[in-house]
Formats: sequence, C-alpha cells, structure tokens
Amino acid sequence: MKLRLLITGLLIVFLVSCREIKNNTTVSSTPESSRVAEPRVSSSSNTSTRKQISEPINSPVRPQLSVGEAAQLRDSQVQELVSLEKNNNIGRGFKVLLPTYLPLGFRVDKLELNDNNYPSGYTIVYRNSKNNSCFRLTGDNGQWGAPPLGYNTVEALSPILGKVILEYTEFDQEVGGSLIKFRDEPIMKEQTGYSFISSPSIAPSCRNSISPQEAVKIVESFQYLNS
Repeated sequence: MKLRLLITGLLIVFLVSCREIKNNTTVSSTPESSRVAEPRVSSSSNTSTRKQISEPINSPVRPQLSVGEAAQLRDSQVQELVSLEKNNNIGRGFKVLLPTYLPLGFRVDKLELNDNNYPSGYTIVYRNSKNNSCFRLTGDNGQWGAPPLGYNTVEALSPILGKVILEYTEFDQEVGGSLIKFRDEPIMKEQTGYSFISSPSIAPSCRNSISPQEAVKIVESFQYLNS
C-alpha cells in the first residue's frame, strides 16, 4: 500500500515537471519575426536635426546704398551737387552734407542750388505728404548765423559734425507752430556752414514739424556726398 502511494506521488511530480518544461519551451521559442519592434532613434539623425534647427536662415543681403541714393536724390540731382562742390562762383569749395536716414514717408520735396549770388550753396526740403511734416537742410560757404532761441534742447552725436545741440519747442510765435533746429547756426565744417530746421514755415505745403527723436536720428545719419 505504501509503495503504491509512493509511486503515485512520484508520477504526479513527474507530470507537473514535464508540463512546466513544455510551457517554458513554448514561450522561449516564439519567433523573432512575430515580435513588435520598438522604434529606435538614431543618434546621427538626432544630430542632423539639431543642426538644422540651430543654424540660422540666411536672409537676403541688401545692396549697400550710396549716400545720394540713401538721401533719395536722382542721379541728375547728385551730379548737380557734385558740380556745385567743385565749381562755384567765388572759387572756394565746400562739401555737400546729406541725410542717410529718413523717417518713413519722407521724400525730397525741393532741391535748390544757389550759384548766382554769394554765398554758393544748396537747400533740400524733405516732406511727408501724408501729414505734411517737413525738415530742411542747408549748406553754403557764406558766414552767417543766428542766436539761440532758449528753447528745450536735445543732443545728437554726428560722425561728421560731432556733438550737436538741437533746440525745440511745441510752439514758436514767429513760425506759428512747433520748431526744432540747430541751436548754434551755422555749424561750420570743411569751409561750409550747415543749418537744419523743421517747422511749418519751411514751405507753403508744410504744416508740421518732425519729433525731436526723429531729428536726432537724421542728424546722426549725416554723411558727405563725396568723402
């Protein structure tokens, strides 16, 4: 009886062991092709992506403008100014100074050359046709001046004229409106006296002055037509 129970127990252990071995064999023998492959990120493609993001997009290079082009003068006007520099009625040369920065909307409204009477010189009026704001730049080889008006002042650092003091007011009785100009006129450089003013009195079509901030930008952009 005991022997029979012992044999039965051994058979049960043997059958259980065989079943576990069969299960393990089934799991491990699953073909590689039936497994779902996990996506891998290539380190080389990662590096390439980072380079593309970090590299700046090259913007188109704008052609560099000449001083005359930046001042929005026609070729014929530039040639007239060059001729006036070299040949004027008193035989003494001067240098044409022009703005290379113009506020948005400003165009040349008038260019006047004076070589018939002393002094020889030029005057350029710029105007914004939308709000009729104007400013004027004059250069001549005469000796003249006007005293300061005692208004508020702001400084501009010009690469040509050096430190420039502009004076301005919201209302000037003589011009009937706002005014901004060189405090000390003229500013003398290269045997030439320069004056700058923005006011409604510049021309009949002018109604407003530019702001002191824009005036500073214009003065700081001054360059010689011929360096």
